[in-house]
Amino acid sequence: MLEQVLRNEEYEDHHDLPYLLVQHAVMDAMGGTQRQTQGIGTRTSEVYDFCRLKRGKILPFKGEQTMAQPFAYTNIDFYPGTKTPIKGGLTLLRGNVTHYKNELSNRIEVAPADPGAWHMHSECTDDWAVQMISEAPDERGFWQVIKNRANHAWDCNVYNLIAADVKGIKFWPRPEKPPQED
Repeated sequence: MLEQVLRNEEYEDHHDLPYLLVQHAVMDAMGGTQRQTQGIGTRTSEVYDFCRLKRGKILPFKGEQTMAQPFAYTNIDFYPGTKTPIKGGLTLLRGNVTHYKNELSNRIEVAPADPGAWHMHSECTDDWAVQMISEAPDERGFWQVIKNRANHAWDCNVYNLIAADVKGIKFWPRPEKPPQED
């Protein structure tokens, strides 16, 4: 499925015009809790391999609770915990997840008709919506998963904000609206 989404497929905008392409994506490279509990380790190397084969389209991502800037890049030359080189090296995107989670939380609070509001697709499932309230800031202001809640939707939307920032979308000119039919 992910391969299909990244394979230069076109998607329609809100005017049903087919022009949107997946231009940039980020993939969590530090996950793998289930595999860790089974003694296998994380899937970081697997993510690095996938992203290396999709250069220019997808970056491996590592979230950090504090950083001096919203995001930064680190060059990775070896697979984690080994001396095995990554062919051609790899760029790891690091992001201040506290900054982006605060931004997402703030956008969710904006009234739907106001500028800057966060919108969800009309076909959003109840499970997806519940995952959007799966984390809360602790006493230090760091976001933590609420016990026994899945947070995949929350993380995906945080990653969307990071990818949009990396691409500089807020500086893109707005597309022209198609002429109204009479």
